[in-house]
Amino acid sequence: MMLRLSAGRLLLVVFSFAFLPRPAQARMNLPQVRQVILLDEKAAGTVQDYFASPQVAGELPAPLGDSISSSLPDSLRSACGNLMAGWGGESASGSNLWRVRLLDHGGTRVWLAFRCCSRLPELAETYDERLALLRVDTAMLELLPLGPDAENDSDLYHLEFAMPLALAGAKGFAFRVKTVKSPCCDGPESHSQERLVIFADPPYGGIIESLAVVTARDDSSHSDNPEVDSTTTYRAEVNFEGGAKGFVSGVTAAFREETKEFRGESAIAEPHTVSQRSGVLRFRWNLRTFKFEAAR
Repeated sequence: MMLRLSAGRLLLVVFSFAFLPRPAQARMNLPQVRQVILLDEKAAGTVQDYFASPQVAGELPAPLGDSISSSLPDSLRSACGNLMAGWGGESASGSNLWRVRLLDHGGTRVWLAFRCCSRLPELAETYDERLALLRVDTAMLELLPLGPDAENDSDLYHLEFAMPLALAGAKGFAFRVKTVKSPCCDGPESHSQERLVIFADPPYGGIIESLAVVTARDDSSHSDNPEVDSTTTYRAEVNFEGGAKGFVSGVTAAFREETKEFRGESAIAEPHTVSQRSGVLRFRWNLRTFKFEAAR
């Protein structure tokens, strides 16, 4: 069953949102920045003491998380506060909070998610995360973008570690990246997406994004004239192909996409399929570029 809004009610929702007080030139999500940061001496010592023994995934203790996040660039730290009014109106201003989650710890590599969120209970499920690799031995923190950097972008990113990968010439790490729309931008259309994103850490040159493949996508839209609801569902199953010495040599993504329409004013209108497609995407590991490249 789909929620339907009349044209008049939808206009009222949009009209009301347009007059919510918002900071000048406020962003709708955190900047997508790639930057390498050297932790200060105190933070470096705290990090090295904490990660001297293996740690399990989860939120870092607040003092440690605050110590690390204090090294983030000013553009990223200030952006978090500016998001609050767009997410929850003026009542949410000043409620911003940084949380730091440990995604994976192996040796001197520590994968972190920096989460910008609100202290307000009603915004508990609204947050934006950015990925970073912390090298404990050198106290270097490398921020990694998950998409393009645009001020009018309303995508929020949620992160989970998927698995390590054995790659020829590099260490591989796969993450599940979910994209949802900021609450500032609700309307007659909704979009969400999940990707499997693989990063390679070669012996030199820094982290490389080796592959990003969509594993799930859900789109819906509503039109009043004529009244039509449509949904598109995309699902892909990712498999890894083994090569010499146990290294991953290829990736396949078997996908299926289906679009359905619901016509008429009844909320229980029967859907009908308007399009379907399926296939297999194939990628091969290229040792020279440290990337999985499309293959026929």
